[in-house]
Amino acid sequence: MIWHWRDVAEALGGLPPVKMHCSVLAIDGLKSAIKNYLGENNNSVLNEKEVVDILSKIVYPAVSMDLISLKLLNYLKITEEGDVIIELLLSDDDPFKSHIKQEIEENLRKIPEIRNIEVRFIK
Repeated sequence: MIWHWRDVAEALGGLPPVKMHCSVLAIDGLKSAIKNYLGENNNSVLNEKEVVDILSKIVYPAVSMDLISLKLLNYLKITEEGDVIIELLLSDDDPFKSHIKQEIEENLRKIPEIRNIEVRFIK
């Protein structure tokens, strides 16, 4: 069975929109623990797919859907130096802007190859 963050939220009887990221953390933690237990090495070179995968686990609280499913990713660039630049289709006055930015930074900082993270909001 493939577990998804939505499965966790559903098993808990639902979560408030601003707490949906907790179900993402639970699944990521479990998957990471299993990889560590099995001795799988995840020392790959940073790539766009890895960053998009991380963004697909970050939930926009207003609708409890992830950023990728909502097609909010406008631009993504990863430099050779390890800088990540992300543009999201959210207005500068979006009430969840700081929450989204914080979630992105927290999740991307787990990747040692990333040096700097820049999140821009455009709309």
